[in-house]
Amino acid sequence: MSLVLEGNGTDRLGDVFYPLYRLLFGEDSQFAAEFQTTLKRARMGDTVEHYLSRALAYGVLSGGLLWIVGTLLGYALFATGLVSPPIIGVPIPNDSRRTRTRLRCR
Repeated sequence: MSLVLEGNGTDRLGDVFYPLYRLLFGEDSQFAAEFQTTLKRARMGDTVEHYLSRALAYGVLSGGLLWIVGTLLGYALFATGLVSPPIIGVPIPNDSRRTRTRLRCR
């Protein structure tokens, strides 16, 4: 799957995440203005809006993917019994009446 459209050469991923760029940086962002001069010095042909929206897209997509992988890996570790719940945290004895009354919310 290509990220670049054939006809006009615009970046599909940057176009999809452009509203997130506008939400985070707005129209008159000092950071975006300074970054535009950095892109010009590097002789990059991208506009700052497309460059940053594409970077946001990569970050959001990879973060979401890693979140899903971490959730599934954690579930698999606990479901198979490789990690038991008392290892993580401090176990609270259920038979202690005094402990239960202290932990009870009022």
